[in-house]
Amino acid sequence: MATIGISGYIYLSILSTPTIRANVKKLSPSGPPIWTFNAPGDGTGYDMHAIPVLDAAGTKLYIGSDFGKFSCLNTSDGSTPVGWTDFTVPTGTDKRIRSGAALDPNNPLGSTVYFHCNNGYLYALDANTGAQRWTAYTANEGGPPVDPDFVTQPVSSSPVVDSSGVVFVGSSDGSVYSFNPSTGAQIWRVVLNPAAVEPVEATIAIGQNGILYVGTRVHPDTHIGGTMYAINPVTHTKLWTQVVGADVGYIASVVIDQSGFIYASHFGNTVRKLNPADGTTAQSWVLQGKVCQTPSLNQNGLLILGVSLFPGSPEVNEVEAIKIGDPNLFEPIWEIQQVAGQDLGNMLGSPAIRCATDGRTYVADMLGKVFLFNSGAPMMAGQWPTFQCGNRRAGKSITYPTVIAELPPFYSGNSVSTQVNRVDVFGRSVGQSYGFYDYACGSYSDQGYAGILWRINSVVHPGGCTFAYYTVNSFATGLNSIGDVCGYNSARSSGPTARTVTRCLRSSPRQQGPRVCVVQVG
Repeated sequence: MATIGISGYIYLSILSTPTIRANVKKLSPSGPPIWTFNAPGDGTGYDMHAIPVLDAAGTKLYIGSDFGKFSCLNTSDGSTPVGWTDFTVPTGTDKRIRSGAALDPNNPLGSTVYFHCNNGYLYALDANTGAQRWTAYTANEGGPPVDPDFVTQPVSSSPVVDSSGVVFVGSSDGSVYSFNPSTGAQIWRVVLNPAAVEPVEATIAIGQNGILYVGTRVHPDTHIGGTMYAINPVTHTKLWTQVVGADVGYIASVVIDQSGFIYASHFGNTVRKLNPADGTTAQSWVLQGKVCQTPSLNQNGLLILGVSLFPGSPEVNEVEAIKIGDPNLFEPIWEIQQVAGQDLGNMLGSPAIRCATDGRTYVADMLGKVFLFNSGAPMMAGQWPTFQCGNRRAGKSITYPTVIAELPPFYSGNSVSTQVNRVDVFGRSVGQSYGFYDYACGSYSDQGYAGILWRINSVVHPGGCTFAYYTVNSFATGLNSIGDVCGYNSARSSGPTARTVTRCLRSSPRQQGPRVCVVQVG
């Protein structure tokens, strides 16, 4: 759907219509456009199917087009940055760039941006100039196959980057590839199903354990596919598979929570919670429409996603929320079907949750409208693969920490001095946040440190009221079995290790969703 940048500005791509050129827009947090970057020509041949990707500073935007051109824009005004030259795909009969970009600021060659092209190659460019660093063959000619009933405009799997800089990408040939970031040399190739091609359209997700998770499309000719795979990137072997099949299979990437559980969104109206050890289903939810994109996970443990109506089926277009921590719920806890008396259109992009404050969440539909509502909490902080609040069309380097560019202030007291101490290799804010805290007893003078991996909702500061009791090195480290955000502290060496707990939303009957605002953009 969109990328959310610094100060809550929204960047999204809009496909062409008979009267409007394909374009990229920057919207203010309240909706009105700031600038528009129009494609150089009319018609679908200039469409930009990926969502924009921002650099770590939030000053540059990267996106490719069906015209075979990869562009970089200044986020301030939509102009071309000084020193950058747009890259044009030089070879192939199908030059469409249907993948999102992945950025690696730590590449040994310098800051590098990657994209996957329908000519069958992965490209690595200098992120500052647009000059080609290297290219690698992926057998992705033409992209994933077209399904005339459901997927008429498939996208290509976006590249991803692990903590060591190695680049991975899935291909329409049914393989996952690994490449050296300095030379582009192929490290390995894993054929997912040696007996039949299972095309990869969804972007690979990387778990905290380094394992790669990828779902496959059902091939429209052989009707084989719809499988989830776990791959060990060190031994380049398949650890487990889970075959679902049916309909189109997986076109959305999986989402991984802090406990390592995998949320696999199947096109056929279901989300499955998979055990990372063996791929077995721990829980599943039935949805009211087809799932065309990756969900977004917020810090209260709500999985937010849009579903789409397809002709000939009893479905609806709506936004739904799944509570991942409640083992007794098997359908969404709330839904949004109408805004201002208007039905929602098809939704092919993920909800974009702002990474700060109240969880402002943006969803766009195929009728040219952007909707805003409050999901109840900020986006899950930096955990792969939230795609910087993006969707299946986005790719994000795992070493790229833009998601923590904005942090919520402490709930009271002086938060001017708040800062991030560091970011781990997965892009999560860890270490400590340093600031002045207003303790429950009313003191404004004490200074302390607090972990900021997950927002701790129930307390002003994880600690006590005086110098002797404030907490040092508090971290919210994960979700327990019922969806609570848990952690520990080590403030008092003489006392026991404490456990800080914040409960997610309680169970509730299926209900109407939160208040929604709408902006017309197309």
